Amino acid sequence: MGGLAASIPELAASREQADDTLGLLTAGLVAKSQAVHDDVWAEVVLRRMALATSTARTTDIGPLRRLMDHDRECRTSYVPTLEAWLEEMGDLKAAAARLHVHPNTLRHRMRRLQEIVELRLDSPEVRSALLLQLTALRYGTEGTPRAEVDHRA
Repeated sequence: MGGLAASIPELAASREQADDTLGLLTAGLVAKSQAVHDDVWAEVVLRRMALATSTARTTDIGPLRRLMDHDRECRTSYVPTLEAWLEEMGDLKAAAARLHVHPNTLRHRMRRLQEIVELRLDSPEVRSALLLQLTALRYGTEGTPRAEVDHRA
């Protein structure tokens, strides 16, 4: 559902909001059966960003693709580990809880994945770029099914 339209010209914006919200629900990108645009605005922004960058093939740039290839070839789970760590802003306990692993397991995985691919995780630009790439994958705009990223927590 889109926002309220107080005038006829505002109907187009309300319709666009409704379409965005419906698109999220249809794609299963929000864990709800119904939603109002104001409740899912952050997901709308992320999806629009991901769609806008899809032609740039952002996941083919940098170390993420190599890490995804390693996960697929060796049946490891470094991409979900990295994603949890980034989304929890480096909080080992929170990321470990999200992955249902012990914090020491997460520490080991983070050390190991940095041996596989060079990542400057102390750089805000690197962390932001990785989050943008992972967002593009989550929202299905890079031609890589989300299941490839989520294959193991």
